[in-house]
This record gives sequence, C-alpha cells and structure tokens, in this order.
Amino acid sequence: YVDQIMGRGVMPYDLVAYKKQKKRWARGNMEVLMRHFTDIVSPNGLSLAQKTVLLSQLGAWMNFTLVPSLFIVGFLFAEMISSGRMESFFERVTMLSAAALTIHIAAKTVAFCLLFRGRYSWTDILRALAIHFGMNWTYATALFLGIFHLSGTFERTNKFIIPHVPKFLKHTIFEIGMSVASAAFGTVAFLDGRFGSAAAAALVFLLHALIFAVNAETRFTKRISAKLLTELEQRTSL
Repeated sequence: YVDQIMGRGVMPYDLVAYKKQKKRWARGNMEVLMRHFTDIVSPNGLSLAQKTVLLSQLGAWMNFTLVPSLFIVGFLFAEMISSGRMESFFERVTMLSAAALTIHIAAKTVAFCLLFRGRYSWTDILRALAIHFGMNWTYATALFLGIFHLSGTFERTNKFIIPHVPKFLKHTIFEIGMSVASAAFGTVAFLDGRFGSAAAAALVFLLHALIFAVNAETRFTKRISAKLLTELEQRTSL
C-alpha cells in the first residue's frame, strides 16, 4: 500500500452508482477471501505482517449487522403484539443483537480514529465514518451474496451525468423502511418503559438513516463531474 496519490479519477456521481461500486468491491473481496483463505493462513512463505495485511484488506468490507438489525426490528414488533409469555425471550434476543451492533459500531469508530488521526481533520474523519455506516445495508447484503455464492450480474458504476437520475426512494427502500420501523418500534418501547429495547432500536435507526448522509455527500461528486465534463468539452472544441 502506497500512502500517496498515484492517480486521479472520477468518483460515482450519484447514490445508486456509489452503492453499485461498493457492493461490487465488498462482494469481490469476500469471494477472494473465501477462495484463498486457506492459502493465505497456511505456511506459504508470507510473513505474519503480510498475512495480516492481506486478511485486513480483504475483510475491510465485512459487515455482519444484517441479522442483528433484522432481529431487533422483528423482535421489537413481536414484543408489541405478544401476550407477555414470550416477552422476556424477545427482550433477551433484542439485547444480544444490540450488543452485536454496539461492538460493530465501536470497533469501526476506533479503527477510523486510529487510522486517520493526524492525517485528516476530525470533521472529515466523522464524515467518512458516517458514510461508512450509511452503506451498512449494501456491505451486509454483499457479504451474504458472497458467502452463499448467490448469482448476480456485474454492475457497472456510472461516473458520468446521465439525463435520468435513478430515483432515490427506489434504491433506498430497505434503509428507509428499517429507519421508519426502528423509529416507530423504538418510540413505542420508550413510552412503555423498555429503555433497553428503545436504545437497540436507536442503533438500527442510526445505521440505516445515515444513507441520507451518503446521498448528500454524493452531490459534491456530481458537481465535480459536471465541472470535469465542461473542461473536457472546452478542450476538445479548441
């Protein structure tokens, strides 16, 4: 890894293109890791440092939050409609799932702060962290696609402005749905005095509502793309 800019290119200019790119990266890394994991960890002439770098790079997009998030929303709903006999069981599963999400969020936060501290401002570090969390659903589903070898087509990342921009709602329906459901169930839990369940719902809401932050950040790349295209047109017309 060379910690300096070796080349420049155009970023995906809208949320849909960005999600396609990240999904392809996350799934590709998972497939490579699963195929070559034994080769990497077995004695093969690579040093421990080299093996660590390979595993950390290939596992950078790993995200196991899909199941805990679904469990929290599902069991919060079950708590609402249960007659009380299973309520304690639902609450325990919700708390275990919340613990898993807390560990994930804490580990990612510490990793971002340690990795980028001193190289970027804290504002930029927090922005990058928010975008990473906002792509939670994309990373988590890509992980399962890779693990279970589910078929999928190669998704090309659009990096140039097209006449018809894909609808935001159409491509974020799961994130928005999870945000709404967790907010609603969390509010009910809070009003009912189940503060632990309400906190669990808040974690799910945080991870999925940050998709709006991702969408806001991609607007900047759209302006840059437009500027680059204008400059290109001016140069070619000379």
